[in-house]
Amino acid sequence: MRIGFKELANLAYAIHYQNSFVIKPPFSDQHYMRHSMLSAFVSQQLAEHLKLDSGLAFLAALMRDIGIYLLAVDDREKYVKVMEITDYDISRLINAEVQMFETAHPLMGARLLQDWKFPPDVIMGVAYHHSPEKAPDEFKAFAYLTFLAEQGVFRAGFENGIADLPEIEQYEASAELLVALEYFDLSLEQFDQSIKQGLEDADSVNI
Repeated sequence: MRIGFKELANLAYAIHYQNSFVIKPPFSDQHYMRHSMLSAFVSQQLAEHLKLDSGLAFLAALMRDIGIYLLAVDDREKYVKVMEITDYDISRLINAEVQMFETAHPLMGARLLQDWKFPPDVIMGVAYHHSPEKAPDEFKAFAYLTFLAEQGVFRAGFENGIADLPEIEQYEASAELLVALEYFDLSLEQFDQSIKQGLEDADSVNI
């Protein structure tokens, strides 16, 4: 009901994919999955407010970090080094991944979802969720939405097992966050209200 029947088969691929790994990542599966699920509910709430497709929004936020899993199980030792370089600061994660793997998780995730024939809005939302301003115009809405969903869950105090917001951004909105809010003509108060409602929705189904 939340993501729509046409996306259900795609999601089944993802669940099967994660469960098929023999090698597990060098971070907490529990934190990683909870952050992804909470982001999906926040994204859905934002999409409903913004009159975007809430099913695609849910799916894009849920799948946005699957590239982290790909990199981490491909080479656990390298990803441990990524985490050391990142030093639990999400703003350093992309550069650390590029330094160690010569690629980064948004691109890896988007390529996988493209192979699985996910909808373009989902693929591009994942591909550009760390750099929504660079997304093609027709996909900017989903790129900014997926960015906001991730930021919202960090802002609510839930890290993802790999990194978190820089300390100052836990109390003050970053320039990047303000640009994303301006794209949708959202106030910080409206954003925080959507975060709260999304987390309440997740809590209602025991996430």
